[in-house]
Amino acid sequence: MTFNRVRGGKRGDEGFSLLEVLVAVAILAVALLSLAGLRTDSLVTATSARNLRIAQTFAKRILAQVQSGQFDAWELRGTEHQIEEIDGFSYRIFIGEGEIQEELSRIAEDQADETGSEQDQRRYEKLDWIKRRRMMREARDRGEDTSTLDTATTEEPTDEDEEPDEETYEDIGVFVYYFDPKKPGDLGVFSLRGRASTLALSGLTPDEVSKSSESPSGPGLSGGEKKE
Repeated sequence: MTFNRVRGGKRGDEGFSLLEVLVAVAILAVALLSLAGLRTDSLVTATSARNLRIAQTFAKRILAQVQSGQFDAWELRGTEHQIEEIDGFSYRIFIGEGEIQEELSRIAEDQADETGSEQDQRRYEKLDWIKRRRMMREARDRGEDTSTLDTATTEEPTDEDEEPDEETYEDIGVFVYYFDPKKPGDLGVFSLRGRASTLALSGLTPDEVSKSSESPSGPGLSGGEKKE
């Protein structure tokens, strides 16, 4: 029995057809686009993680400075300040549970409006409910009428005008805002909470408080000077 061998010598002479070349180019393009997309996603993830770590570092540093009384935190509270060491990073200091919850609610509301997701909306509603409940409880403790309580205009009393000491403590919230490539057009936020004495918040030493109390101008008026 004999077998006929099929000879295929024409492929080398004729080369690839135009259709085969186009298919090969299309496959190569898809592969390159996929690799480029993976690389871009990796860069975005790495940059986002890096910025978050930087925000955490600065938040810890700022909180430590507040707790050690390196500056008058009352003067800086609520105002956005740029971090000089690095571009695109800023921070705010909030004093008291009311201010902290207010900022958390604002952030949650912005995220709910931005994403429109049901999860973010529920988170905002929960924080808003917690804020209203806290304000009503504090109003009752002060003997105020809670039936007409307006959370937008009610201000929480603080110990700013009282003489600072080492025994009275306030809740502190440090919020660091930074560019997050995962949220185009929006900022990432890292928040850190702690507690500090009103003496530390004033940026004064016990001797300075004592001298200020003895002066005719009264306590707390010499604060705000940054310590060297």
